[in-house]
Amino acid sequence: MNCPKCNKIMTQGRLLGDRYKIKWMNDSDKLFLGLWAFNSIGLGTGLLSGRPKVKGFRCESCQMILIDESIC
Repeated sequence: MNCPKCNKIMTQGRLLGDRYKIKWMNDSDKLFLGLWAFNSIGLGTGLLSGRPKVKGFRCESCQMILIDESIC
C-alpha cells in the first residue's frame, strides 16, 4: 500500500493494546472525570481471546499510521 501523504510504500503491521481495547475518540469529546472514554469506539479484536490488536500500515518516511479495521 502506498502512503496517502508521501506516496511511499507502507509496511503492514499491527497496533497492540495491553489489557483494554485501543479506542478512537473524537477531538471534541472529553474523558469522563478525566479517566474514562465513554464516547469512544473500541478498535480491534482480542479482549477475551488475548491481547487487543488492530492491523494497519505504517509509513517509515513520514510516520503516518493507517488502521484498517476490516483486516483485524
